[in-house]
Amino acid sequence: MEIDENGVLRLKGRIKAAKDVSFTLNRPAVLSGDSSIAKLIMKHYHERFNHGNHNTVMNEIRQKYYITSLRSKLRKIAQECQWCRIKKTTRNQMGGRGTTGGVLRRPTSKIVVLVSLRRDSCSVS
Repeated sequence: MEIDENGVLRLKGRIKAAKDVSFTLNRPAVLSGDSSIAKLIMKHYHERFNHGNHNTVMNEIRQKYYITSLRSKLRKIAQECQWCRIKKTTRNQMGGRGTTGGVLRRPTSKIVVLVSLRRDSCSVS
């Protein structure tokens, strides 16, 4: 690790030998996972990538920043995110990950009763 001319702590690695690589990818800024700026960066990327999975968000963040304990901090941000909480709740109500094709599950016996009631009401008129 080294401090650049702006006073930013940067990570040194083997990628510095690569040609045509941007400076931020070459030497990402090191941030503590507990700092407020790191939390804002993680929240921004979480929302920018549509509340996607952790691996996508982590990959994009790591191209510019090295944040300590990134995976656990992203998991915490997703748990606190209202949109993600709603999405998780509706997914659980639908019986898992898309197994019902977006339709809530209903017991088959109730459907049969409803169909037979509709047939009886149609024949009476």
